[in-house]
Amino acid sequence: IMNRLLLLLGFVAALGLSVQAQKELAFINAPSSIAGQIDFVRAGFGGEFTGVISGEGIRTVPAFACNSGPITNGAAISGNIALIDRGNCNFDEKCLNAQIAGAIMVIVMNSNSATLGGPAFAMGVATQAIADQITIPCVMVSFDEGNRIKNAITSGEKVTFSIGLFPDQNVDLRINNLEKIAHAPAGTVPLSQIKTAADFDVLVAALPTNDGYQEATNVKAKATITHVPSGTEVFNSTSTDTINILPDSTTGILIAEYPFVSNNKGLGQYKIDYSVSSDSTEKIIKDNIATSSFYVTKSAYSKARWNMAANEPLVTTYFGPSAANRTGFLEMLSPYRLNNGQGYSIDSLVFRVLVSSPSTLAGVTMEGYIYRWDDANQDGEATNDEMMIAAAGTYTFPSGTTASSGLVRMNLENFSGLEPHYIIPENEGLYVAAIRYVGDAPMFFPFDFGIDYGINFQIREAAQALDWDAYPYLQTTLTPAGVVSFEEAGLFNDSGLEPYMGYSGAFW
Repeated sequence: IMNRLLLLLGFVAALGLSVQAQKELAFINAPSSIAGQIDFVRAGFGGEFTGVISGEGIRTVPAFACNSGPITNGAAISGNIALIDRGNCNFDEKCLNAQIAGAIMVIVMNSNSATLGGPAFAMGVATQAIADQITIPCVMVSFDEGNRIKNAITSGEKVTFSIGLFPDQNVDLRINNLEKIAHAPAGTVPLSQIKTAADFDVLVAALPTNDGYQEATNVKAKATITHVPSGTEVFNSTSTDTINILPDSTTGILIAEYPFVSNNKGLGQYKIDYSVSSDSTEKIIKDNIATSSFYVTKSAYSKARWNMAANEPLVTTYFGPSAANRTGFLEMLSPYRLNNGQGYSIDSLVFRVLVSSPSTLAGVTMEGYIYRWDDANQDGEATNDEMMIAAAGTYTFPSGTTASSGLVRMNLENFSGLEPHYIIPENEGLYVAAIRYVGDAPMFFPFDFGIDYGINFQIREAAQALDWDAYPYLQTTLTPAGVVSFEEAGLFNDSGLEPYMGYSGAFW
């Protein structure tokens, strides 16, 4: 079965791609203690790279390089790379001041340690008239990278960089955290629902691309799964098949199918770390690694990952219909197969929403539903007459609400039986959790953009094991009377993209 899946995955994923342009990369050349490739994000203003910029990094004085304290070490900055701390003024102001001082490019070091360690992000334009004057490249590095650079300078080291467009390498493998790796079948799962090996089968697979101009030989993919709270490694495996990847091609590599059973496993986050390698030595290694995660909880089930601190689904972005498609009747659906559900109750829905106009959620009412699918004719097709409401609820934001986004913890009333909450009557039942908005406000629904189920979907489809629970999010419109049509439901995706592909080419 593994070989069959591997071959089929290779078939559906092997692509004929156009030759990639040179890559924008950044390297610290010296000192040796911190030398190597670093991550960066280019600003939404400033010049583009036309080649490689090399030079010494010089910290500006003052460190923030704002107009309130003009750069006083211009002689040292001139002809070099300006290193500037984030904070106290706008990014475009900092970069223009460095350009005036003679810098050949700018590196802003993120100083916001509260935001996931301060990762790099694309600096935006604050004042167009200022941004239009900037002709040198401007980039940001993370809080951690910035600290390494600053500590080296403080200790008397000279830090030199090479940043820009680098030529294609002989072999250059690439994966990422989204569509280039397989993820767990759900971002969040209750411990009680993973009693057997089949309940939560974590497919571990990578989809590396070779951006080089020579064939990558003996390509291997490795993955480990670690229980983050305890640091216990519960899985460690490397692919065994001999895989070669042609230049400018992509091939799927199945590492293993890991049956995550609950025995002796704790609650909390599980991190999946991936890496790919070949017989060749690669210069560009930052993109040879990727990571995913899933969460095991007491009672929550979600296609998204979990925000442990807030005890709610992790939201990374919001999406909604365009103005032309906004009918005022919209329902978002997420299907679940409850393999060990019998006797448990479904008592609530937890989700976030965002509205753009009006600017607050005051008085906005959201509806929530749990549908149970009774496949009466056993044909695997969900028809409207086979979907029954098992539980439902409503939530109205208080009139004094001033925020444009908010969390809903909705109690669900039982629509089947006398118990206050719906009691699941069977194992292996398919249920659909749904949130509905009926109104004229432009409502945006929450998504976790950190999980892409594309590889999972392809492998299940190739193995003829595709089920409704493989679909993360579906959408459907309602009639003015509020009648939902499951027969017209489709994947939530950007209208200009192919089936199974969501926003920006990602499948949720």
